[in-house]
Amino acid sequence: MAPRTLTAPTPVDRAMRAFPVHHPDAQLRIGVLLHLTGTAPHIDRLRARVGDRLPALPALTHFLTDAGRGWAREECPDPVRHVVEHALPPGPGQVERAVQRLIRRPLPEAAPHWRVWLLHGHEPGRYALLYLVHHSMQDGAGMLHTLETLFTPHGTPDRESSAVFAALSPTPRVTFPDRLQALATAAGATARSRIWASARYPLSPRRRFRWAEVPTARLRAVGRSRGGSANDAYLATLAHAVQDWGTCHWPPAGRSPELPLIMPTNIRRPEEAAAPGNRTAMVRLVLPGGSMPLARRLDGAVRATEPLKSVGLREALRRVAASMPGVPASVLPRLLRTVVTPATAAMGVSGLVLRHRLEFDGDPVTRVLPVGCLPEASPLGTLMVTYEGVSAACFMTDRALPGLGTLHERWRRTVVGAADR
Repeated sequence: MAPRTLTAPTPVDRAMRAFPVHHPDAQLRIGVLLHLTGTAPHIDRLRARVGDRLPALPALTHFLTDAGRGWAREECPDPVRHVVEHALPPGPGQVERAVQRLIRRPLPEAAPHWRVWLLHGHEPGRYALLYLVHHSMQDGAGMLHTLETLFTPHGTPDRESSAVFAALSPTPRVTFPDRLQALATAAGATARSRIWASARYPLSPRRRFRWAEVPTARLRAVGRSRGGSANDAYLATLAHAVQDWGTCHWPPAGRSPELPLIMPTNIRRPEEAAAPGNRTAMVRLVLPGGSMPLARRLDGAVRATEPLKSVGLREALRRVAASMPGVPASVLPRLLRTVVTPATAAMGVSGLVLRHRLEFDGDPVTRVLPVGCLPEASPLGTLMVTYEGVSAACFMTDRALPGLGTLHERWRRTVVGAADR
């Protein structure tokens, strides 16, 4: 059920809405590409499904204006405007090429900033659905709630939604060390690394989007080999792939003794499953850099993520986020740029687990590819979604950095090679 009242937009929501964009590649929107088996439905059937379920999705009926002072509401968004059809020529790779074009197109303005595309024609018996939403309206977890509401037979109860960190309800106890660590975590986002500051190759707003998929069981096996999780393996293998690329193309990353990562941590309660906006805490993790065996880098990932397993720390991070004072919308982009600069830039990494099987009118979703975003002055980022035994990652890389477009293949080879040992 949708919440009866909405909390005010967070500073993160407002900053994302106000952040200037100088190239369509760098627009702040996220989404997913769903591949389905079956005959593509008539567009009116898809519009009817979305329209019927909008009452349970306040994130799709609320949006931030340019001023960003509060949520504006459109009670009944027009499905004809938000749900559109896009025919494709036949042939392999047509869906991914279409996504590369569609993510550049503007989303509705003066209305909720989201859209669903029905993609078909590329292959008999298959079609795809592309969902994109502005990041000021939803974080990755909130996006999972939307998918489960639209594309499961009867929706998903909030407490069972993939969007929430259920252990935050009822409110857990917070210790004094939890509070100190939460404050230190919030302050850590401004730490300097200087890995990405280069006079020869200044960062640009032009992005390249690539995807790589690996069996989730392989990530779990890599993580278990050092007492960690699949997420630990994800972080360590990414860092290993970056070091491999840096050795060839970017010596500051290849030789740096430390590699900083920025990871959003879910602090969404079950009663907030449907709520619009961002309910994450940005955590800076530092993994070992330089040339070393993957096992040692994995040990570093396990150590770095261990504090985040504490429910008390998650609640403390929630309280830090709730205590952030309101600031004028005109100031928000400048504040964000103090964090997102070449001097402080870090690789953005995000991982989501979609626990419920998706479908549309009985047609199963057989594959889920995430679509991430990469703010200007950021060198690279990944968004991974795990679904039905496959972990698919979207790699967003700055086109100005030499050879970085190969990172998705380097990561896939790292995962597969590590699991084969």
